[in-house]
Amino acid sequence: MIELFEEIEREASKCINCGFCDSVCPTLPASGYKGHISARGRVNLANNLIKEIKSKGKIELSIDESYYSCLLCYACQEVCPVSINAGKISELGRRLIVKHAKNQQNKIAKLITKNIIKYKDPLGLTHECSNWAKNISFSKNSKNLLYTGHMYQLMAYSKVIEESILKRKNILNILLGLVSRMPFLIKFSKYFYDEDVKYEMENALKNIVKLLKINGIDFRYEPDEPYPGTLLLELGYEEEFAEYAKEVTNYFKEKGIERIIVIDPHTFEILKIHYPKYVSDFNFEVIYYLDLLDFGKFNKIEEEVTYHEPCHFVRRLNYTKPFSLLNNIAKMTLPAHSGRNTLCCGGPVALFYKEISDEIAERRHKELEETKASYIITACPICFVNLYKSKNVIDLSNFLNLTIKNDKL
Repeated sequence: MIELFEEIEREASKCINCGFCDSVCPTLPASGYKGHISARGRVNLANNLIKEIKSKGKIELSIDESYYSCLLCYACQEVCPVSINAGKISELGRRLIVKHAKNQQNKIAKLITKNIIKYKDPLGLTHECSNWAKNISFSKNSKNLLYTGHMYQLMAYSKVIEESILKRKNILNILLGLVSRMPFLIKFSKYFYDEDVKYEMENALKNIVKLLKINGIDFRYEPDEPYPGTLLLELGYEEEFAEYAKEVTNYFKEKGIERIIVIDPHTFEILKIHYPKYVSDFNFEVIYYLDLLDFGKFNKIEEEVTYHEPCHFVRRLNYTKPFSLLNNIAKMTLPAHSGRNTLCCGGPVALFYKEISDEIAERRHKELEETKASYIITACPICFVNLYKSKNVIDLSNFLNLTIKNDKL
């Protein structure tokens, strides 16, 4: 506990309680202004937690709702005069819960963790996640791997789970109990998916393949690819993630991979930033697919577009290539929150606090619609699903497919 405790104390003890962070925290208004479901609330809770541990040597405070409801969007850090990151405190708080307050662990988080370790996928759907590629030809021996990380594919299933099950607490508790005793039951989720989302996400994957091929990129795709374990780390299961990351790394090595082409911000971050911290011999080049495209291959269009910038891109990775490309080929009109001031889609807490997630998504979608743009473009499958409230919401790859010059592939 000591190392985690000291890290939380270093971050939280700097707080001057100015409240600037609460002015940008999406979860505060979405929760009905509950003080502990806000950036400042999470920091204040951490400081109280520090006092409790110092005086009692154990955790008695209820901290799970505060830290599990955090979006980890890092918006708070952008306005804090002393550079506190309440999102980082939430990440540390979740690790503290997992290690030292097991009675406060989120039941859904525990189930997801077991599934990832057992099936190499949060829902046990590795086979289903490869169906999109059945009729596509890939290079068999390339050292470049197109790695989806299951992110796009899982969205159709998670949408139905969130909307049909998570809102019904009685049914949820029964199902959690059943799946905990009989893990294989989670695989029945393959029968429950949103058809529209499935079509859009699989179309996005196919268009990413098309874009890479048009640009002469040689690559392979492995149908048995494992999920990267992103949720393990995000949910506080650090030790489990460390072991899992080694397994995935060995998978890449056994396949003879040298370069990993990723297609979403969450997988980009986990492989680019976190894997090297936990796996000493993770020596692969990790590159986002957009960095392999020739921008000159896209026609300029006259229609106005707006772009929802993912938090993980602009604040955690400082990656702005999608914005640069869109600004070059279309008339860009920005929403009220943009750049490093972007507003989260609400997706990261949809599994735990669906009402909060929905409220944030409605607010963000309204901002994007107010631009009057013909297209609302996303570059993250989680953002897409949470903002898919009108047909003009489109994934970046699907939009780029509409603008390709001399499409003869």
